[in-house]
Parts: sequence; C-alpha cells; structure tokens
Amino acid sequence: MTNQYTWEQTIEFIRTLPEFKELVELAYFEKELPLNVERYLKSEEFAAIKQKIKQYAPSAKSILDIGSGNGITSIAFALSGYNVITVEPDPSKTIGAGAIRILKEYYKLTNLDVYEAFAEEINFEAKIFDIVFARQCMHHAYDLNKFVAEMSRVLKSNGMFFTVRDHVVFDESDKAWFLKSHPLQRFYGGENAFHSKEYRQAITDA
Repeated sequence: MTNQYTWEQTIEFIRTLPEFKELVELAYFEKELPLNVERYLKSEEFAAIKQKIKQYAPSAKSILDIGSGNGITSIAFALSGYNVITVEPDPSKTIGAGAIRILKEYYKLTNLDVYEAFAEEINFEAKIFDIVFARQCMHHAYDLNKFVAEMSRVLKSNGMFFTVRDHVVFDESDKAWFLKSHPLQRFYGGENAFHSKEYRQAITDA
C-alpha cells in the first residue's frame, strides 16, 4: 500500500478510517472546511503565533503564507485584519488552493489573494512583505536553500520570517526511521525532514 494515493486522496481516505479520527481532528483535516478554521482560530497554537507577531512585528500589515494547505492560517490571518497572499501548489478543493478559495468566498474576504505555486518559484517583487509565514511547510521544500532564499528575497529588510511545526531529524538514520514511522507516508510518500544544521545553513546563506 505504498504511494498509491495523491495527498488529496490520502486525506479523503483517512477520514473514513476510525483509527485516524484523532489525527484528522488534530491536523485540521476535517471535511467541513469552516470547522477547521473556527477550531484553529481558538487554538493555543494560533494564540502563541499572534503573541509572537505582536512581540516581534507589531506594525506588520502584510503576510505571505507559504504552503498553506487547506488555508487555516491564511484565513485566520485575514480574519485578524492582515493583508494576506497565500501560495499553495496543490490545487485541490480538499487540502489545497481550491479549499482556500472556498473559504475566502465563505468568509467574504477581500484581503486575501490565492496563488498556486511552489515556494521556490513564487516570483513576487522583492522586499514587499512584512511577514513570511510557513506552517508545516519548509520540510517539504524540493530545494531548501532556494526555498529560504526566495522567502528572504520577498521579505522587507526589517521583516519577520516565521516558520513553525517543521520536521527536524538528527541524521540520515533518524530520517529513515521518521519516514517509516509517519502514519501517512505509506499512502502518498510525500513526507520529508531536514537536519537542524540544514535549516540553519539555509537561513544563514539567505
């Protein structure tokens, strides 16, 4: 049963399995898209993110949300008053840009724009965002150095690059264990992780 599904098919499939019920809830993968947003808005995670933004980027107005999946962070930021551009390569209405567009219409948001692209290929103008935000995204980079360099390029000089919930491994054997142990890897084969030194080097180089 290895790599037989797309990411969208994987999420639709695990929703039907009782053993994945908790994972679906905790990962905000439920079928009712607004429910995911409402739950995320009330989460400790989003409260902590807002606190850090208030602390380190209190005057921020614009946010680039990278690899935003079904859009819980993009919508939450837009509902919080930020001008948001979200970039998500998956077009699906379950877990990708299509889902974000559905939510944008549902909440009648005029301060959110949705683009379909990989983070390494966004091609926006330089130095235009107050915050570049990535949730559970950077470890999926197909070129980590290019990913971080592109985030740096579009960030204002005094801007904030904010990445959360990335997979970090100690070495290659730990990575192999991680991929073997990940509950969804066997379905779609799209998981990844980097060593902390790789993340740090990419950020330093950028």
